[in-house]
Amino acid sequence: MIADTIRLCGVPSVRGSSTRGACGAVRALMDALGSGLDIGITPDGPKGPAREVKEGVLFLAQKLGVPILPITSAQSHKIVLARAWDRFHIPLPFGRGAVVYGEPVFIGPHDDLAAKAAELKVRLDAITLEAEALVA
Repeated sequence: MIADTIRLCGVPSVRGSSTRGACGAVRALMDALGSGLDIGITPDGPKGPAREVKEGVLFLAQKLGVPILPITSAQSHKIVLARAWDRFHIPLPFGRGAVVYGEPVFIGPHDDLAAKAAELKVRLDAITLEAEALVA
């Protein structure tokens, strides 16, 4: 659903996960970075649990030598898909929205990915609370 939505806005997407199409997705992401584009990745993966950072995004940042910029959003009026594993939010018209970003997370070649995942989660949780406060 997300890939289709952003495609309608003229933003290309790369689909893949640790279980489906990982090698092709990594190559496509490397090509995108090599051509000067920025990339965005959902760090909790395609199956969750929600808001739990998986090590794949950290591994990719480490191997490609790029920082991770944590970004989140919140909406004042939305539909929450309660039965979805991630409680997906669909923004509604005429509400307020906020997009908040935090300090970049740099992954060194010898960093512990589990520790960096915990650090990224703390940063994402903090900016999510900030975004939610802005639209309350």
